[in-house]
Amino acid sequence: MTLDLSLGETEAMARKAARGAGHAWGMAEDAGFAVRWLCAHGQPGAAVLADLLAHQEQARTTQDCSLRLGAQLADGVTALGPEDTALGRLACPLLLLPFAARRAAADGIALRVTIKGDSAEIDAAGRLATAVPGAALRDAPVTVARLAKTGAAPSARVTRAYVHLQDWLRLDTFAQRTYAPETDASRQSGAGAGLSDND
Repeated sequence: MTLDLSLGETEAMARKAARGAGHAWGMAEDAGFAVRWLCAHGQPGAAVLADLLAHQEQARTTQDCSLRLGAQLADGVTALGPEDTALGRLACPLLLLPFAARRAAADGIALRVTIKGDSAEIDAAGRLATAVPGAALRDAPVTVARLAKTGAAPSARVTRAYVHLQDWLRLDTFAQRTYAPETDASRQSGAGAGLSDND
């Protein structure tokens, strides 16, 4: 079953899921941005984030976190040239594309992101020109390089997010951890609590 969701509610769920998985607020905001961008470009953003959070929980590490390295790329920490700059092996590397797009738009340059031999191109306005086949790989080497220009027109953006129910529920499992557990006091002070219909 596929859910037809707004980009805004998908972004909000991604933020809560990342926060529930233990990421700081800034990284959770980045996760929401990345998932929204991917969904707007017809990519499986929710599924990839759910994969990343599950991987990090199992491996108990964020060393290969595509969100963290993506933020560094977007902020200009990673130097880029016409030759491929290796970022190493990343978990769920598709999440790197939105940050590459942010860097491309900020610097006014086109970029090529290569994931395990397949390349995605992003134009100087930060729009996805070509997608990566099989880019939802959970573990793959990634390189980034500057381009003189992209070889294709940017893909059309969509205004809705189409998310498999299973992926939505996986994200919700993490998001649930952000909610405070119910206590006796909260039950007593809830709507209508302790009130009687008797006059």
